[in-house]
Amino acid sequence: MMEWTEEKIIEYINQGWTLSYDKTNQKYKLQKRINGRVKSYTLPKRFNEFCKRLKEEFKYLPIFEDIEKEYSITKVMERHNLDEIEIYDVLWKYVEWKLNKREGLKELLYDILCKFKAIEEIEDRLNKASRMVRTGFGFAELSFQCPNCLENSKLRYDKSMGKWVCSNCGEIPF
Repeated sequence: MMEWTEEKIIEYINQGWTLSYDKTNQKYKLQKRINGRVKSYTLPKRFNEFCKRLKEEFKYLPIFEDIEKEYSITKVMERHNLDEIEIYDVLWKYVEWKLNKREGLKELLYDILCKFKAIEEIEDRLNKASRMVRTGFGFAELSFQCPNCLENSKLRYDKSMGKWVCSNCGEIPF
């Protein structure tokens, strides 16, 4: 009888063995086709939780690699056919994966903080640009198609809101 450890299971997987769940015995198995025959090892039940995490990790590994390559979220979604709801789940799993690995945490945190700072700067510049456009449109009384009511209108300043609004629907178009 072989003595199994987490390291030994990972070693087998790295050698091309497949991890699958045996519903009948409620245990995981390592399987590999050798010389036309399937060789199989049933793992002790105490490794079920570890194997479940490992199997999920291998499922997401290609996505995590793309995130590590700093692909944009949109590109990751396209490459792996993910929708907006799924990407949030994947990002959560990525953070859990990084935390479980206990490596690269300092770099991950630094990267998040740098990107957050950059986003704050971009947001500030967009707010200034948006203010310039709104006041320019409003004071010049230029016509535009409101994205809310889809009517041609002009901007007017609503003193009660302290905002520029559509002259037709009264909504903020920016």
